[in-house]
Amino acid sequence: MDNFLFRKDFSTNNYFGEESLPEFGNLCSQYDNLLVFADEFVFSLHQNFLQNILAQSRIDYEVFSLPRGEDAKDIDLWKNLTNKIMEKGLSRKSAVVAIGGGAISDFSGFFASTCMRGLDHIIFPTTVLAMVDAALGGKTAINNKAGKNMVGTWHFPEAVFFLPAFLGTLTGRELLSGLGEMVKHSILGSAELFEELQAFLEIFEYWQDFDKESNFTLVEKIFPLVISAQKIKMEIVQKDPFQHNLRYILNFGHSAGHALEALSNYKLLHGIAVLQGMRTELEIGLEYFNFPQKDFELIVSFLDSLLESESIKSDYEGFRKYLVRDKKNLKKSTIISLPSGLGKFESASFLKKVDPLWFANTNLFRDG
Repeated sequence: MDNFLFRKDFSTNNYFGEESLPEFGNLCSQYDNLLVFADEFVFSLHQNFLQNILAQSRIDYEVFSLPRGEDAKDIDLWKNLTNKIMEKGLSRKSAVVAIGGGAISDFSGFFASTCMRGLDHIIFPTTVLAMVDAALGGKTAINNKAGKNMVGTWHFPEAVFFLPAFLGTLTGRELLSGLGEMVKHSILGSAELFEELQAFLEIFEYWQDFDKESNFTLVEKIFPLVISAQKIKMEIVQKDPFQHNLRYILNFGHSAGHALEALSNYKLLHGIAVLQGMRTELEIGLEYFNFPQKDFELIVSFLDSLLESESIKSDYEGFRKYLVRDKKNLKKSTIISLPSGLGKFESASFLKKVDPLWFANTNLFRDG
């Protein structure tokens, strides 16, 4: 177990592997009941395993099935589900349990933070993306017409359980999405992890969708890399849990990435959008902010390899519409976060004011 201390009254207990599951039962002894928000597909896929886990709580629980992906983060769904659950009755000693990917973590965390001024939140992330990003750091959100994550709160989970057993049943594209955030973390904080991820790409082609047995060896290889990526993010979050300055660097690739997601009506998976977002923002870094040419070529070559099976092109005017109203912008200026090179960033100067027109000249909008 690792304990990540954010400040004296905010800490998250993180547990790894099935041997940690008795701690879930111990944790639940303080609650009256559990509200379980679960990805409907994941719950059906792992039903027996998950029911055995929930039984260890030894208290009453109710499962609320949520749709897959960003469809779960619908503002009307949050409103209707809140009314439904409140009418049934609950107490301040109820707890919210999330079972699913990043969208389930975001939605359930937002519900937990807004219901009765805050309920404890326990997360079982089931995707690589959730394990290295959404389940870590206390951000919660739902979407509205203005864009992704425009309505949200800070609400640090009470505990997160990282179980590699879930990863074997991902699709290749879901794994690729998780790799997007892992690659981002490595660019920010570890050239060594970047090299390890390059090596993993060589065996990635053997991944079989939904096949836990066939993917067992690959899961064994990627799970330690997941933990390495987590440590990079948490080192940053511990220093700036509420994103006053340093934590903004984690938004690298996200200004362009979120615009691409919105344009696709959230059909483009988040981590894949971030891969393209990083590639696009690095072009701006090279052209306008002296990003090292050698590092640019190395990183972009890897990003292009990861994106080889994707065909991401965009309409510039639609892209610009979402880019200029991104919530990360400051003082009506479009802002991106850029590292200073592979495995490093300058904490005093990574926020860059950019002209939206610069994006029009990147590979995202070039023909061919």
